[in-house]
Amino acid sequence: MWIIANWKMQGSIGALRTFCEGLVPILGSVEAIRVVVCVPFPYLMLARDLLQGTTVDLGAQDVSPFNNGAHTGDVSAAMLADVGASFVIVGHSERRRDHGEGCSLIHQKALSAKAHGITPILCVGDDRGQTQSIITRQIHRGLGKESHLSGAMIAYEPLWAIGTGTAADQTTIAKMHGHITQMAPQHPVLYGGSVTADNVGEIVKIPHVAGVLVGGASVRLETFTPLLRAAHNAVASTEPKSMPH
Repeated sequence: MWIIANWKMQGSIGALRTFCEGLVPILGSVEAIRVVVCVPFPYLMLARDLLQGTTVDLGAQDVSPFNNGAHTGDVSAAMLADVGASFVIVGHSERRRDHGEGCSLIHQKALSAKAHGITPILCVGDDRGQTQSIITRQIHRGLGKESHLSGAMIAYEPLWAIGTGTAADQTTIAKMHGHITQMAPQHPVLYGGSVTADNVGEIVKIPHVAGVLVGGASVRLETFTPLLRAAHNAVASTEPKSMPH
């Protein structure tokens, strides 16, 4: 079960030190989950150093579609790999909204990441009143020829749930994750949208949910630690117990 922490454009050197120093000691008690921390570009190397030797994977929040060259402000997949990132978020709804990113560009970003050994986390989302066809289109265009992006993750994020404090209901999550899994059965599907310690335990038990993409609750230990414990306990409680000898 995956827990992906997306810090968005938040944090500081001090906050990151405090976060990592508090996170490391509890990792042994949440072994049922895999943690990825996606921090802003300036903090990637510090996060790598603070988390070195742990089970936590390092992730970035975006990547350029270009390999190198005169692209001021862009950060290439080769650069991300060079500093130790093994995951990257592409196509987040905030990138689509704030920067006008379309599916073709997002696909190129995912391809660039994959070519450099980085796992893309392809975000797809719908708004209230929209049909499943928008998710279908985003996945088809974002993945392209599926063999080129084998191993990529897909994160379903209902736009009306992000940042509201209210996650999608279990029926909606189950329906959408089932639809996405049917479309792209080889890709783990995450849920993102107001995930907290109070609701993560139920979310990770929903069929076809391979993990969660966590925003606001991932930035501070006071909210992230209980979320990790709740997810671990939920997963551990559903794992089959071995028979006594």
